[in-house]
Amino acid sequence: FLLMESAPALIAKHLKDRCIPYQKKAAPATSAGQLAEAAGVVEPAAEPAAGEKASPTAADSGRWLKGIESDLRELKAHVELNKDIERGLSEARKKQLEMLPQTPQIAGYEFAAFYKPCTSLGGDFYDFVQVSNHEIGVVMGDVSGHGIEAAIVMSMVKKLLNVHGRGKSYSGATLRATNRDIHEDLDGRTFVTVLYGVINTEVRTFNFVRAGHTLPVLFNPTRTPDLQFLNSAGMVVGVDKGTAFDAVLEEKMVQLEKGDVILLYTDGLTETMNAQGEILGDDRLAEIVRKHGSHDMEYLLHRLDLGAAQFRGDSPQMDDIALVAVKVL
Repeated sequence: FLLMESAPALIAKHLKDRCIPYQKKAAPATSAGQLAEAAGVVEPAAEPAAGEKASPTAADSGRWLKGIESDLRELKAHVELNKDIERGLSEARKKQLEMLPQTPQIAGYEFAAFYKPCTSLGGDFYDFVQVSNHEIGVVMGDVSGHGIEAAIVMSMVKKLLNVHGRGKSYSGATLRATNRDIHEDLDGRTFVTVLYGVINTEVRTFNFVRAGHTLPVLFNPTRTPDLQFLNSAGMVVGVDKGTAFDAVLEEKMVQLEKGDVILLYTDGLTETMNAQGEILGDDRLAEIVRKHGSHDMEYLLHRLDLGAAQFRGDSPQMDDIALVAVKVL
């Protein structure tokens, strides 16, 4: 049944993409009857004459049974292969979750992180880079696509950001170097959005660059306005080798104050969709942050996840969600 259901689509794809004689409108080299005989397919017998009874021959029955047995063996092999793949992906996901970075413990600051992939392997990621004794880099990124390829690219970008980030106080220099190195390893269709910022814990500054990623949020009830989406220009990582990427990338600096909350997130949060096709969006995100941003950062991230789940309702989670929050104490 499965083969019969999929055969027409496979035949059509072959004719459209690979069959040169068909594309040139040449006459078929073999008749349908000859193809059926070569494949061991039993064609329907002719209608019996009046008063006669039609009965299949032993050869017909034998070919039919062999065909069924062959289909069952092929189906069983596919099932076993899928089981092996699922086991491998499950083990890879376990390793991926075990490798999530620990949140920094820095006097005067509170860090929290949250990660929820929608498939067995996620393409969203966050990380922390030890730039210097008094500087910590904060990474938030999203690889296009999902699965094994996205997980591999994610690991490469994280490693490059860690290598290039050490000793570099300015976020732009780190991201430019990372883009140059990763460009050659991507296929032109895969790209990465990245938000990378460096917090100087002594002078309390946050300088950041945004390579096509969602806008970071700055919240503080004592500021006017109390909540801002921090914008800066930039294009995604991996598409351009450097000339356009370097020219477009814009580094911004924020002077931090006591009570400031910096929220980094992937679009899996704001693009959470409900059954009516509506997305969570920036306004609902801001509402949750205003309501719970004065509490502990772990609680804020919990409320963001809960808010997305309640908004989604019975609809499935369609994208990974990664969150990082930093509060100045």
